[in-house]
Amino acid sequence: MTVNPNDHWSVAGSAAYIDPREHEPLHRLELSALHVAGGWSTSFVWGANVPTDTRRVLNTALIQTNIELDARNTIFGRAEYVTRTADDLSRVGSVSEEIPVSALALGYARRLREVRGVDASLGARGDMDFVPEQLRLFYGSRTPVGFIVYLRLRPGPMMEPMNR
Repeated sequence: MTVNPNDHWSVAGSAAYIDPREHEPLHRLELSALHVAGGWSTSFVWGANVPTDTRRVLNTALIQTNIELDARNTIFGRAEYVTRTADDLSRVGSVSEEIPVSALALGYARRLREVRGVDASLGARGDMDFVPEQLRLFYGSRTPVGFIVYLRLRPGPMMEPMNR
């Protein structure tokens, strides 16, 4: 179900029963809230998987925000928290049954120009993950970091359809 109380907010929720062939059946719950005001947009998303055999609640939550400083410059950030099982991480027998992991990301993108209907932007994003001590061996640190510089190409704004 989705509710849009005004032009700036959208709130949604869902529930499902999933019976995949390769894993145990589970219930999935999801809630989200999106807010847009001018060039600033923020999303909050929460979800949970509840396997029917254990009834353990495996949470996922994130908050993400984008701020368009002007027509060419955007900064963005994201904070994320997840609980995964050892099976999800392919680490059965080597780590605890449930493992919390979180991450922060911050980035910047600059729109370069549009050429022949293709919009180009150059961006950079830095990430830092936070893993429990028992995963240090696999990641080399409790706070592994990453950085990427990228070129994004996407179709430019679509032309208005012609009236017939």
